Formats: sequence, C-alpha cells, structure tokens
Amino acid sequence: MTTVGHIRNELLATFRKNPKIDYSVQTL
Repeated sequence: MTTVGHIRNELLATFRKNPKIDYSVQTL
C-alpha cells in the first residue's frame, strides 16, 4: 500500500542522505 504521504516520506529520507539532491527538490 503506497500513499502519496508514504512516497513523500521515502523521498525526504533519501534527500537527507543526499544533500546535493535536496537542492533540486526544494522547488517541489
């Protein structure tokens, strides 16, 4: 079961591990 909130949390967790990617996702 994958909800938008769950996916968003997964993405945030990944971005925290990759600060460089976080910059490009700030606009989302």
